[in-house]
Amino acid sequence: MKEKVIDAVHACIHTKEPMAVTIHPYEIEKHQQLNQHHLLLMLKPELTSIHKGVQLDRILDELLLRLDNHDVEIGAVRVISSLYLKEKKIIEKQYGMLNKISKNGLSELSDTAKKMLFFKYPEFKQKEHFIYGGHQFLQKYEELTSYGLELLTRNMKVDKLGAGTYAIKAEVDGEQMLLLNSFHPCQIEWFTAPAKSIIVMECFSKKPMRMLREDFIGATDPKEAKAGSFKHLLLSEQKRFGLTNVCTRFNGIHLSPGPVEAMAGMIHYFHTPETRLTPVHTLFGQLLKKKGFSDKSLDLLCEDVSIHSSEVPVFELTENLNWDESLDLLTKVRNDIQKHERVL
Repeated sequence: MKEKVIDAVHACIHTKEPMAVTIHPYEIEKHQQLNQHHLLLMLKPELTSIHKGVQLDRILDELLLRLDNHDVEIGAVRVISSLYLKEKKIIEKQYGMLNKISKNGLSELSDTAKKMLFFKYPEFKQKEHFIYGGHQFLQKYEELTSYGLELLTRNMKVDKLGAGTYAIKAEVDGEQMLLLNSFHPCQIEWFTAPAKSIIVMECFSKKPMRMLREDFIGATDPKEAKAGSFKHLLLSEQKRFGLTNVCTRFNGIHLSPGPVEAMAGMIHYFHTPETRLTPVHTLFGQLLKKKGFSDKSLDLLCEDVSIHSSEVPVFELTENLNWDESLDLLTKVRNDIQKHERVL
């Protein structure tokens, strides 16, 4: 498999047209036990930049060995070009809440996040016209690049106002402004700029979710990742892997943080005109279906709806939970999911 993946990465990096290469197809009719985690694992563009000296073969050797050691089974595998990600707006869909707020600003905030915003920044109650999403701000100040805005964000205090809602306060031309999700335009650009690619893997495991995320993958910031985790390995041996900057922004690898987000990720990354993949074609989707969830309910979950009783988006509500814990929780609040639109 490794050689096919590397060949596909070469092709995706050098293509002038959107491209996605299927290494192992996604099985609609699965022969897997339902009582396990169904996970989406992604190698980000910084790990596939083989044209810039990244030793992808060594990275894959380590990853495949560790997956085997942790009893994680691989299913479907796909290599996707940045141009394909851009054409299909896959990254925007994956980070749906971040994206809507960055593009539309204050109007997309949940009631809870809006209350938190004005609690922390009461001076902006009378200055809503100085509150911008990241994309909005770049449209107004065209001389600033998304990378410049990213650097500004990294050097400011960032307040989390709610799920997918982050704010910084900055002075611009003598005016105090509040910028929402100001890092997101650069995040999108990193995945969708030409000559980049990602590798996505469908995985199955019975290990606890926290163990997989903390012990196997590691914390978001590689400097805080546990010794022995994959992100810690990338940081400590970056020269061997041909990496030049392993940090929070370039942490290399992503594992779906919960079963609902994984279910949505399967649709985003493995859907093709041939498969016509839907939530019920995932293990967790089948479990929910057995509990009486309708197809419409499953679609809403994949859109990261808010649970009305808690006003918390479902991705965040089920983060780090095992599949059975998530199933019990969602079954209890099923009516809330079905009756209420998501709050963004």
